[in-house]
Amino acid sequence: MLRVSHSTDRELSMADVLFEIDDALFEFYRGQALRKGRTVEDAIRDVIVSNAAKFDNARALTPTERSEPAQRYLSRQYQAHPSLTFDDIRDGCE
Repeated sequence: MLRVSHSTDRELSMADVLFEIDDALFEFYRGQALRKGRTVEDAIRDVIVSNAAKFDNARALTPTERSEPAQRYLSRQYQAHPSLTFDDIRDGCE
């Protein structure tokens, strides 16, 4: 479940977000917040804000840019040897 509401009546305009997360994940962030002397809300807000900053600078990649990592990887692999002909196989067995 995810519920988002936004109110413009407030002095500081912020959205209210309500969502369900796994208990283990909640406990992780609760422990992290307690160690830092903060609230769980602050810990989860930090995760959302830090990830939003990553997407702020993101842009769609062109098809060429998407294929470059694969091309670099493939260029470092051993090149396939040419297939042997029947004559090569026969000559090699003698």
